[in-house]
Amino acid sequence: MIEIALDSLNFYFFKLSKELEELQTATSPTEGYLYLTKELSKFNHKIYENFIELIKDKESLFKKKGKKYQLFSKEYKDFEIYVSYISVFKKAITYLKNTTNIITNPGINILINYFINKIDSNTKFIIYPDFKLYCSYMNFSKLLKEFPPSLRGHDIVDLPVFFLPSLNKDEIYFTSTITHEIGHYIEEKFDIYGKLKESLAKNIYENENIKNIILKKFAEEKALDPIANQDFLFEELKTEIIKVWISRLSKWLKEIISDIIGLKIVGLPFFFGFIKTFLTIRSDAFGSKDHPPPWLRFNYLYNEIKKNILLDITNFTLKWKIKTNEEKELNFEYLIKNDLNMFKEYFQEVKSDQQIPKYKTELEIIESIDVNSQINPLLNNILDKCNISEYEYENENKEEIFDLIKLVINYITPNEIIDIEKKNSKPANILNILNASWLFYIYLIDIHYEIFNISKHDFEETPLIQQKLSNLILKAIELSHIHNYTKEKYNQEKINNN
Repeated sequence: MIEIALDSLNFYFFKLSKELEELQTATSPTEGYLYLTKELSKFNHKIYENFIELIKDKESLFKKKGKKYQLFSKEYKDFEIYVSYISVFKKAITYLKNTTNIITNPGINILINYFINKIDSNTKFIIYPDFKLYCSYMNFSKLLKEFPPSLRGHDIVDLPVFFLPSLNKDEIYFTSTITHEIGHYIEEKFDIYGKLKESLAKNIYENENIKNIILKKFAEEKALDPIANQDFLFEELKTEIIKVWISRLSKWLKEIISDIIGLKIVGLPFFFGFIKTFLTIRSDAFGSKDHPPPWLRFNYLYNEIKKNILLDITNFTLKWKIKTNEEKELNFEYLIKNDLNMFKEYFQEVKSDQQIPKYKTELEIIESIDVNSQINPLLNNILDKCNISEYEYENENKEEIFDLIKLVINYITPNEIIDIEKKNSKPANILNILNASWLFYIYLIDIHYEIFNISKHDFEETPLIQQKLSNLILKAIELSHIHNYTKEKYNQEKINNN
C-alpha cells in the first residue's frame, strides 16, 4: 500500500512534466508565459530527480523505525513547494489563454450522480476542477452569498458544488474519496451535526475527566482562579460546553461524520483512497482548525471497518486461472487485515511523534467521545431515508466483485456480468466495479506490469499503468450506466405496450 502511495506521487510528476512539455510547444501569448514555462521546467527537472531518488530508497525509508513519518514529510517538502508553483502557474495560464478546461470524465459524473440522485432525484450538482490536489465541497448558496445582492439576484440557489483536483479530475484513484464530499452534502442537507450537538455536549459533561479539562481551560481563558471561582465556573460550564467547545469541534466532527458516511456508502475504496490521499497529497499530520489529524480520522474508520466490514470479508479469497491454465488464488481477507494492522501501527507512531499537539485540549475531548456509537444510529436512519443502503460484502456482491476482478486481470472492461448458460448479461453494479478495481489496484497491479511489459522500476513508464487502469474503470462505470439505462427504458416500454 505504501508502495502504491509513492507511485502515486510519481504519477503527479509524470503528468505535470507532460503538461509542461505541451505548454512549451504551444504558441506563447506573452513573453512572461514563456519565461514561466522555462523556469518551471527547470524546477520540475530538479525536484523530479530528487523524488526519483526517494522512490528508489523506499525500502529503507519505510523499514526504518522511529521518525519515519517526519522523514517522509521532510522529503515531501520539495513536492509541496512544487505544487504551490504549479497552482499559481496554471491560474496564470488560464487567464493568459482566456480559456479553462472543465470537462470531466463521464464515469466521475455518473459516480456522483449515483448518490445524489438517490438523495434527491430533483437535485442538480456542479463539478468543477480546482487547483488543489484533492476533492472538496461547497454549497452554491454559500458561494453566492459572497456576492452583493445586486449581482447574485433574488434567489439563493441550493446547489452542491464538487471541486475535483484539476490535474487528476479524470483519475478514479484520486477522486474516489469524492464520497467524503458527498458525505458533507448529506451532513449539511440533514443537519446531522445539529442533531448530535446536544447529545455530544451531554456526553462530555458527564465525563468528569473531560469536564475538568474544559473547566481548567475555561478558567484560563476567563483569567479566573479555578478554585476560588469553582461554583461560578461549574454553573457556566454546561452552557460553555454547548456554545463554545462543541462549536470549536464542529468542523472536526463534520469531517469525521463525512468520513464515516464515505466508508458506509462505498466500502473499502473509501478507506484505500483515504490512505492514498494522506500518504501522498496531504501532509497536515498535526491537523488544523478545519481538519482533525489523520491518525484520529483513521481510528474512527478503523473502528467502523472492524465492526462492520471485517466480518463480511471472511473467506474473501479470489481464485482464477492464468493462460497456462495454472490456478492462482489470493486471500484478500488476510491482506486487508494485515494492511489495517500495519496502518494502525503507522498512525500510532504518527500520534506518538506529536509530543505537544497544537490542539491538545480538542484532542483530549474528542477522543473521550464514542463518536461511532452516537453517529451510527442517526446515519443509518438518514441513509435509509435517502434509499442508500450501507455497502455490504455479502455473497452476491462478493461473487460479482470476483468476476469483475477476473476481467480486469485480463484487461477487459468490467462493465457487465455475462451468464453463458442463460445467454444473457446484466450491467455490473457501479460500487462493485469500484471495489473490484481498488482491490486489483492495491493487490494485483503487478499483473498489468507484465501484460504491458513495463518494469516497476521504470519511473517514466509506471504512471501509464495507473492511467490505463483508471481509464478502463471509468469506461466500465460509463458502460454499466448506459446498459442499465437502456435496460430500464426497454422494460418500461414493454410495460407501456402491454
